[in-house]
Amino acid sequence: MLAGCLWLPRFVDKVRAHRDGRLPADYRLAFGHPRGVDGHFFRHFGFQREAIVAAIATAPDDPAVATWFLGQPTVSPTSIEGWNALAPNIGREGQPGREAFLFMRRRLYGDQPPAPVESAFEAIYFDETGSKDRV
Repeated sequence: MLAGCLWLPRFVDKVRAHRDGRLPADYRLAFGHPRGVDGHFFRHFGFQREAIVAAIATAPDDPAVATWFLGQPTVSPTSIEGWNALAPNIGREGQPGREAFLFMRRRLYGDQPPAPVESAFEAIYFDETGSKDRV
């Protein structure tokens, strides 16, 4: 977490990797996509993609990003708490992002997705660790 917020440090790393040409192809496709986790993050906090990318790109370090983030008028302890509750469930049945998650899960795993990959966070965890344990 950064500034008490899930996803923010991951997005910061993605911006930096994208800027440096190190973001893998699958991640470039999803970078800032309105139907992906990034898009849900932007909408939850009322951010425009270009504004948050510019803020991260010009920040000298993570503490500066945290200061910028916490200074935004749509960011509060309540909005962060709401996001932290929502984010791990993106893509689950009955939750936001289900259709996009199912599309990406089929694209990545075909007709045999690894159990228990039932959310975007679980898919990321599985892809990056190879572990089927829940996050």
